[in-house]
Amino acid sequence: MEGINRMQGAIKKALLPVRSAVSGRLIGKKTKIDFAVIGFPKCATTSIHKTLENVADVYMPSYEVQVPTLKNGWLNLPEDKKILGIKNPNIIYESHNLLALYRSNKNMKFVISMRNPSDWLFSFYQYRMLEIRNKQKWLELRLEKNPEYRDISFDDVVYNKKSFLGVSISAGYFVDYLADIFKWIPKENILIMMTEEIADNPSHAYSRLFKFLNVDDAKKNTGIRANDKNKLYERREDYASHLAFLDDVYAKKNKDLNLFLHKVANYENSYW
Repeated sequence: MEGINRMQGAIKKALLPVRSAVSGRLIGKKTKIDFAVIGFPKCATTSIHKTLENVADVYMPSYEVQVPTLKNGWLNLPEDKKILGIKNPNIIYESHNLLALYRSNKNMKFVISMRNPSDWLFSFYQYRMLEIRNKQKWLELRLEKNPEYRDISFDDVVYNKKSFLGVSISAGYFVDYLADIFKWIPKENILIMMTEEIADNPSHAYSRLFKFLNVDDAKKNTGIRANDKNKLYERREDYASHLAFLDDVYAKKNKDLNLFLHKVANYENSYW
């Protein structure tokens, strides 16, 4: 089974340039995207989105834009706006779609936000369980097919390495995804942000974002915080041992990530 998975992965990788080139041409014929906020999920992407929505020249749809929407030409820049941006924090895990976006406009800019992966995994797990409890429509078919998702515990994710709906330890190996992204897309087209940076010093964080996007009229905008769902989550303090365990699990990848950010992305992560 492992050999089959490796073979399938190799085939997908080999087809990636062709597949993304075709999709990129389709997108490029329909619309021109100036920038994309592509993830990681639960890393302040909604706060970034809401902040940019309030910039005069920028238009961002209120929803997470899917690539088929772009291929079909269903998204266009309103006449009173100059810059078209999209947000979809899952695209960072979808190499074919990400590369298709870049191929549609090689001047496109990409915003990538991260956070301490131990905190990220806890937050993402809590968010997904909240969606399940709230019976989100998009989950109906998934839960019919996989009813066991309702009962997955944080113990299962952390200690038994179970995954569901994008929540998994390996999805927090951020460096593995960045290594590929920086091979495909010039570093000048990529901005790295940290959730901790946005929380600690939003004025500085967003001034970097506005400069990157060449937005001159947003100097007084210090960021908008998204709806805080933490009050609906289980208490973080009750999972201190899980988080300490995850810190050890992620230690090597975090070290690799920070070295990569320093050498390749010219970014110094002083938070974790």
